[in-house]
Amino acid sequence: MIVQFTVKTRNPLLKLGAPRRNTTLPDQSTLERPLLQMLKGKLICTALAVLCLVGMAQGQEAKPENKPDVEEESVKHFMALSAKEKLIFAVQDKELLASRAQMADLSGAGDNPYLKGFPAPRPYSTHPNYATKLKTRTDGLSYKPRSVYEEQLPGLQGFLANNFIPNVKKYCESGDLTADFNTLKFAIAARPNTDDLNVQEDIPYNVLGKRALVLDLYLPKAPPNSEGYPVLMFFHGGGWLGGHHYSNRAVAISMAKQGFATIVVEYRLGKEAIFPAAVWDGKAAVRWVRKHAEKYHLDTNMILVSGGSAGGNIAGLVGMTKGDPRFEGDGNHKEFSSDVHGVIAYDGAVHQGSSGWTGGGEGRPKPVEADPWFYNEAIPLFHIIHKDGGVPILFVKGGRPLHLWIQKYINNIQVDWLDHRWVHGFEVFDPSKDILVEQLMEYFKSDQSLWAGKLNL
Repeated sequence: MIVQFTVKTRNPLLKLGAPRRNTTLPDQSTLERPLLQMLKGKLICTALAVLCLVGMAQGQEAKPENKPDVEEESVKHFMALSAKEKLIFAVQDKELLASRAQMADLSGAGDNPYLKGFPAPRPYSTHPNYATKLKTRTDGLSYKPRSVYEEQLPGLQGFLANNFIPNVKKYCESGDLTADFNTLKFAIAARPNTDDLNVQEDIPYNVLGKRALVLDLYLPKAPPNSEGYPVLMFFHGGGWLGGHHYSNRAVAISMAKQGFATIVVEYRLGKEAIFPAAVWDGKAAVRWVRKHAEKYHLDTNMILVSGGSAGGNIAGLVGMTKGDPRFEGDGNHKEFSSDVHGVIAYDGAVHQGSSGWTGGGEGRPKPVEADPWFYNEAIPLFHIIHKDGGVPILFVKGGRPLHLWIQKYINNIQVDWLDHRWVHGFEVFDPSKDILVEQLMEYFKSDQSLWAGKLNL
């Protein structure tokens, strides 16, 4: 963990390097004090000391005022609330609002109508522009072709040029980043050499009718220890309606070189099927890991899910809905568990949802108002509060206020924060991707890690 301390003082004269006040010696007359004045001062001090001793002897000494601990009282109040009341409190809490949390207010809502399950996920839109492009292969199944990723590259390049690079420059100028901006070379993260890895890409893991969802698997060629390779899974960002799993291949390959078995997961975007389809897909991918654990020497006691932006939201939901049958969905390999052992959010939307992904848009009512329970079910923080806990979660860059809030109010969860100073999207761009990998490995090998002693790297 990297923590920076800034020391501030209210008195500018106490700051390091501040000029001292001008001092001159007094003249001799001011140093001459009458003997009577000195004796008078001594008598007053003696009298005060005697009075203090008498008061102590009589048990009448002054006691400090017992002021209530406001923070402690706030936590006690929260703990006494029902699950729904806690959610209402959270929506209105200033500390949580400072973290940009965006949950729907349930104060005017009735009971949760989704306790027994969710409606079948429909596409965000039936407009041809939102149709998912698929191509049938020789096995008779329909896959998303590489051309879809290539069509998205201009948008990713645009984000790099118009958002990522300008904000990195601001960070450098403000001192948040100590890098020399003029020496940095920016690009969509290049694919590292994979000669030292066993690579299998576009493996079907979940078949829904004729629709095949795929994942990429990267394994070190070095033999695993007796437990197998710890597993690190990646869910890409893109605002729930866009993005492509190819964008996470570079960071996954880099982490596989550090000893992980890494997996990049394709999931259904909202254009194809809204919430909770992507979470169902993520759970199916975890079950695929367990089904193939012996074949690929995977450690099923150490499966971590991670993602940036919307991918952090999906990874968070995969982790925080542990044991909830509503989120197992329509995927394959139901005989295996979908439980995971931790979540890593790369500036991920753990505390935010999406109107479009939960059924809004195109003139439809906003779910945050019209269907608040459904909207909240798509936010990991909702489940953390509702269950008063969850699997361990590491926030990378974003999430510092949220991390502190969870640490304060939630009992059954371990949470940590990694101070990564780069801009949103850092896991898919150079040079920040390599810095992220270095920072993650330093954290994982630390005895302060949430998974200290369990990763077997």
